[in-house]
Amino acid sequence: MKVIVRISGTTREANKEAIFSTLEIVRRRIVGDMNINNRNASKKFIKSLDIKELRTGGQLIGEDYGQQLITGRKPGKFPPIKSIQQWIEAKGLTLNKITKEGLAFVIARKIAQKGTDIFRHKKPALNVKGIMDDVEPHLKDQLIQAEKIEIKTAIAKALGATQHLKLQP
Repeated sequence: MKVIVRISGTTREANKEAIFSTLEIVRRRIVGDMNINNRNASKKFIKSLDIKELRTGGQLIGEDYGQQLITGRKPGKFPPIKSIQQWIEAKGLTLNKITKEGLAFVIARKIAQKGTDIFRHKKPALNVKGIMDDVEPHLKDQLIQAEKIEIKTAIAKALGATQHLKLQP
């Protein structure tokens, strides 16, 4: 599994709640993008997306090939042919005069020679940076609200008036 998004920098529980809330929004946006752009043949990547807690925050992880949905695969080595065969089966692709193994080899050779269509900018990439830019205001608002509550609680404790202080943001 590879890290898709990591948000860290806090050990405070209230801030972690804001981080997990934001990571869940990112996860849902990625799933939506994958579905809208019909990039979910096997649903393997979508099913692999998981939010994990870190000591100082959280991260969204997914299948190793997720990075290639974001940046594409540059030319060079052959990609794993077995993975391409699985993709062919999930897509239901068939050709009259070529076996699935032969088709997988041809696709792998093209990727090795030219890179993927995402790498060559012929197909849109999974725009994780754009998603993060969109949800950043939500994260900031959540962190600010958590800090307000923490400050109010600290003041109330210092004054000995916890019971009388309204702890709403």
